[in-house]
Amino acid sequence: MALAADRALERKAGPCGPEFGHAVAPGFRVFRGSLVAVLADGTLVPAGQTAPAGGGAAVTPVCIIGIARQAMDNTPTQGVDALHAGANPIWVKTGCYALPFLPNEPAPTYAQLGQAVYAVDDENVSFQATGAGGGARLVAGHFVGLDGGTPFVNVAAPTAFPAMLPAAATPKTTT
Repeated sequence: MALAADRALERKAGPCGPEFGHAVAPGFRVFRGSLVAVLADGTLVPAGQTAPAGGGAAVTPVCIIGIARQAMDNTPTQGVDALHAGANPIWVKTGCYALPFLPNEPAPTYAQLGQAVYAVDDENVSFQATGAGGGARLVAGHFVGLDGGTPFVNVAAPTAFPAMLPAAATPKTTT
């Protein structure tokens, strides 16, 4: 189920990728702690959402880029203060986070260590690359371990996992 409010996530210490500010796409609301995807124009949407509030054309996310540091509402019915509404940028963080897997799927085990994890929505993840309706899910990161039964996912900057990117977006290297 998608987030309906901000959340705090448990995080494991480790290297973090670069952070960038992004505006939330028109018609979308992002909660603090939600998985976010970037569109080709650089704006953000909550993971798993493609239809803006109040109607409008569906959007096509490029990839999951991390966890939202703060909330931002860019819907027509903004119900928050001006600091958290409109096209103001929010920062996206990467790292190792305790992300909930779908409750109707088997709990992750160490046998799945290193496997790709896919965003179901802005709250939940799964090992399944496609949803019940057959739609493709975006890679959110990789399963890296358990702590007291809680699964942790390394949500990394897209350049860390070139296989996550469309062929045209694969980073170029020079020697």
